Amino acid sequence: MSLNENCCVCNTPLSIDNMFPYHFQTHYFICKQCFSKRISEYRKKKRASSPEFRRKERENSRRWLAEHREYMKNYFRQNMVRVKGIFQKVKKRQRPEECEICGRTKKKLDYHHWDDSNPEWAVWVCGSCHRIAEVIDCFKKFDLNANAKSTIILDYVKRYIALKSRVCKAQKQSF
Repeated sequence: MSLNENCCVCNTPLSIDNMFPYHFQTHYFICKQCFSKRISEYRKKKRASSPEFRRKERENSRRWLAEHREYMKNYFRQNMVRVKGIFQKVKKRQRPEECEICGRTKKKLDYHHWDDSNPEWAVWVCGSCHRIAEVIDCFKKFDLNANAKSTIILDYVKRYIALKSRVCKAQKQSF
C-alpha cells in the first residue's frame, strides 16, 4: 500500500495519516473532512428523528462537563482572553506568584492586556493595580494631589509603563 491514497468520497489524494479506513478489511479510505461531515449529517438526522438520541447526547455532554470542570476552568484561565466581549484563544505569558507592578503576593491575579489587536501583550496584576492600569490605558486624567497616596499611585504608574514597554519589546523580539 502506498503512503498516499484517494478519498473514496471526494477523491482527493492524501497521506494515510489524514484518512480513516472506510470499510474494515478493505482498501477504501475516507479523509477526515468527509468523515466529520458524514458524522455531523448522521447526528443531525438522528437528532431530528429520535428524542432518545437527543436525551443521551445531552446526558453525555453534561457528564463530560461535570467530570472535566476543573480542566475547562484551567483551560479558559490559561488560553482565553476576553476582547470586546468575545473570547479569543491566546498564548498567555506564564503566571507569576506575585503582581508584576506592586510585587504583592495574591491568590488571584488578572491578565491585563492593553491592545485588542495583540492580546498576548499583557501583564499579570492584582485587582488594585489592574484598576490603575485600566485608567492609564483609557487615557483618563488623574487627580494627583500632594499626599502620600498620590505618590504611591504615581510610583505604580511609572512601574506599569516600564513593565509595559519591557513586555512589548520581548513580544516583538519573539515574533
